Amino acid sequence: MNYEYTGAAADLHAAVTQAAAAWDRPQPGADVSQDETFAQHWDLAVSLGWTTILDDVELADEQGRELLEAAGAAVSALARAGAKLPVRQTLLARTAARESFDEAAVAVLDDGTGLWEPIAAVVVAPNGEVRTQTPSRAEHLDIAGRPLAAPVPRPVQLADRQSAVSNYLLLHEITGAVDGAVDLTRAYVGQRIQFGRPLSSIPAVKTTLGELSVAQGQLHAALREVGRRLPEASERPRFALAAAREIAATTAGFVASTAHQLHGAMGITAESGLHHRTTLLWADRDEGRTTTDPAVLTETQLWELTAPGATS
Repeated sequence: MNYEYTGAAADLHAAVTQAAAAWDRPQPGADVSQDETFAQHWDLAVSLGWTTILDDVELADEQGRELLEAAGAAVSALARAGAKLPVRQTLLARTAARESFDEAAVAVLDDGTGLWEPIAAVVVAPNGEVRTQTPSRAEHLDIAGRPLAAPVPRPVQLADRQSAVSNYLLLHEITGAVDGAVDLTRAYVGQRIQFGRPLSSIPAVKTTLGELSVAQGQLHAALREVGRRLPEASERPRFALAAAREIAATTAGFVASTAHQLHGAMGITAESGLHHRTTLLWADRDEGRTTTDPAVLTETQLWELTAPGATS
C-alpha cells in the first residue's frame, strides 16, 4: 500500500522509481556524497529536470499545486528506493531564490539544518539572497550518511511559504521511506520460511503487518489533507502541516523499528537494503521540529482547524 499520486505526479513518481531501481547504493555508514555513484546520479536528476520542477511557479494556483505534488512525488520515489540525493533541498532553495543560478548546482536554503550544505555550490538565504561557495568534504554526517554543516542545527526563522514548502517536501520524503521500508518488510516475511511456512503466515506477524498498514494509512491521509489545504490563505494549512509532522515522526520511528524487528539480523546487512530507508526515517523524523506549547483553542476554532478540506 503505497501513497497514490495522480496525473503528472504519478507519471514522475513512476519514472523516478524506474531510474533509481537500477542504482547501486553506497556502503552503510559512509558519506553518501563521496560515493563514486553520487555525481552520476545527481547529473541524471538534473538532466531529467527533477530539481527545477518548481522554478518560476506560483504555488497558490492550481498549476502550482499540481507541480508541488509532482516535486513531492520525485522526492518520495527517491526515498522509497533508498536513494539519497539533495533533490528536496535544491527544489526548496530554488523556490526561495530571488535570482537564477546554475541548474546543475547542488543548492540549499539556509534553514539552520545544515543538511547537504558542505557540498552545496549555492546557498540561498531566507531573504532570497544567493551566494556561491566552493563545495568541500563534510566533517559531519547525519545517521543516513548525508553531509551536515554542524552536528547541531541552529534556529532560523523561515517565511511561511518557505516553511510550508519545506515541510511538505519533507513529508513526502518520510512517506516514501516508510513505503519503501514496509514494501521490503512484506516481501521478506513472505519469502522467509520458518518452521516450514512463511513468516507472514504466523498470527503475530500478521498482526504486526496490519499495524504497519494502519500507520501507513494514517500518514497517507495526513499528507493528502496537507495537499488539499496548501492553497488556502488561513491557519488551516499550518495546522495540517504541524499535525502531519507529528504523525510522520511517530510513524517513521514505528516503521523503522518494526521493520528491523521483522527482518531480524538480515535487516542490518548491506544485501537487505532496509537500512537505506530506515536511516533516512531516523534522520528525517526530527528535522526542524520544535517543542512549542500548543495554543489554547475554543471548540469552534478547533473545528475550523480540524474539519477536512474539500476533496477536489
